[in-house]
Amino acid sequence: LNPDELIPEDEGFVNIGFGLKGVLYENPESASILSLGLRYETPWGNRDVFQGRGDGVLNPFLTGAQGFGDFHVQAYSGPRLAIDGADSSFWDTALHVDYRLGNFYPLGELNWVHVLDGGRRLPINDEGFDLVNFGSSDAGGNSIVTLAFGGRYRIVDWCDVGATGEF
Repeated sequence: LNPDELIPEDEGFVNIGFGLKGVLYENPESASILSLGLRYETPWGNRDVFQGRGDGVLNPFLTGAQGFGDFHVQAYSGPRLAIDGADSSFWDTALHVDYRLGNFYPLGELNWVHVLDGGRRLPINDEGFDLVNFGSSDAGGNSIVTLAFGGRYRIVDWCDVGATGEF
């Protein structure tokens, strides 16, 4: 998406999200954890960059992680439910794997986003899927699958840096 082609102003804040997450199950001996959370994405962003519309989005979600020695698997799934019918609603699922090589963790991710229900804002059949919710009326049932590869480096016990490329 190149906002310069659609609007003259291409800078602005995106919507702000916040939420809570709690542990349902944790077992340090087996390196496993299961968590439940709820996020709310506010419509406080700048309309010049396709944000700040509707009444926000609720995102109840479930996450889990399991370690197998130096190999780790993490998963996330849950809906993003539009409070205002003008926005589209989605279902997100993500799978992350990494392997520890000293302080370096090469990683891969598989992400799937499915439009549960198209919105009422634009009469088009494409959606923004992640950062932008166009509220596309004809996008219901559409999906996108992405892959990401990269790595992270543990500088100290409480700080990692990393990068990925997604396609």
